Amino acid sequence: MRTFGGGRDSADARQPLLVTHNGNRLAFLGYNQFGPEYAWATTDKPGRPAFRWRPSSRSGADFVTSGFGVCEHPAHGNLQSGSTPCPGVGLSGGDAGRRGCGHGQPGPQPQAIEFYDGKPIFYGLGNLFFDQTWSEATCQSLIIRHFIYDGRLIASEVIPTVMDKHLQPRVADAEERESILQPIFQASGW
Repeated sequence: MRTFGGGRDSADARQPLLVTHNGNRLAFLGYNQFGPEYAWATTDKPGRPAFRWRPSSRSGADFVTSGFGVCEHPAHGNLQSGSTPCPGVGLSGGDAGRRGCGHGQPGPQPQAIEFYDGKPIFYGLGNLFFDQTWSEATCQSLIIRHFIYDGRLIASEVIPTVMDKHLQPRVADAEERESILQPIFQASGW
């Protein structure tokens, strides 16, 4: 199994996962700002890399997708009012958009979506595999399927999911899909 967003030490943890698939060179990056600090990799301890951008993040890839564990934020955010789902984090749509697309992990429920230079920034996907089942919102998540051709993102499919009472995620039915996506679309200004 190939992994990213963690490693034997801080240098290893920051290395992108590089994959070539059907001629497309893809890079996957993962960061953790939220912590806890003991989970961060150091020069002599394994863990996740603390959040910071590196100029060399592209690593020769045609397309970069980045995952950010940046904060806990229980609301959808409201991009219309200029409030991203993780205020004060230092992550903007431009940061992730210049690099490909971004997937934030700022809390236990799906968050707003925006586009930068035609590339999607998903501010939060929710908890696909987790035990925070105290509300309907914390049992919702998004799976994003990207379609990449000739090194360019052609489309992204948003697949809403729900976690059942046995902690098993499943694809949302039509009614559930609408209840998951409507607040996200409103927060996104659509």
